[in-house]
Amino acid sequence: MAMVAWISQRLDPAVQNVTTIGEAEKIINGHGVAVLAFLNSLSGVHSDELAAASRLEDVNSLYRAVNFYQTTNLDVAKLFHVDPEAKRPSLVLLNKQEETFILYDGEFGASAIAEFVSANKIPLITYHPHRGSHSSDV
Repeated sequence: MAMVAWISQRLDPAVQNVTTIGEAEKIINGHGVAVLAFLNSLSGVHSDELAAASRLEDVNSLYRAVNFYQTTNLDVAKLFHVDPEAKRPSLVLLNKQEETFILYDGEFGASAIAEFVSANKIPLITYHPHRGSHSSDV
């Protein structure tokens, strides 16, 4: 069953379109890490670069740990803390575990975006409580 879920996940589109506030709220209230690009068009060069970045990120993960989305909707951009007056393309990474929005300000190319995502998808410091551990166990 796990293999079927893994294959299904790999067959999903690399980038999903977000056109409504309801779709955006589901993403924000969901789990994991999400990347949203605020674009002028849902197709074209920038959309292609985002899809390529998603595939690069996917190659480096056993499971799709980061979901990539794109929108042209100003209200959706605002929900993701993107200034609707900002130049497009704009990109933001939402780390739901840390409840942070990280705005990307680099070149809008697949490799650069994938590096940004890789560097920001996991918290810098993680704490895992371990019951019954002693300093001698470390």
